[in-house]
Amino acid sequence: FDDAMKLLVNGQVVHKSTAVHTDEIVKVRLNAGWNTVVARLANGTTDFAFRFGVQKGSGLKFAAEKP
Repeated sequence: FDDAMKLLVNGQVVHKSTAVHTDEIVKVRLNAGWNTVVARLANGTTDFAFRFGVQKGSGLKFAAEKP
């Protein structure tokens, strides 16, 4: 494999991938209030990108630290 990703939400692994892929969409449910999202990424020999987003109109806000 060339790339690897592990996605954790509130300390729980919600997705794990070790395949070569172009686009991968992972949908997760968040709890009310503060949620911690961690993406652990590994890159082999080719280009690699990661993007995180939320559905429009969800009312979610992003912060690097807990308010």
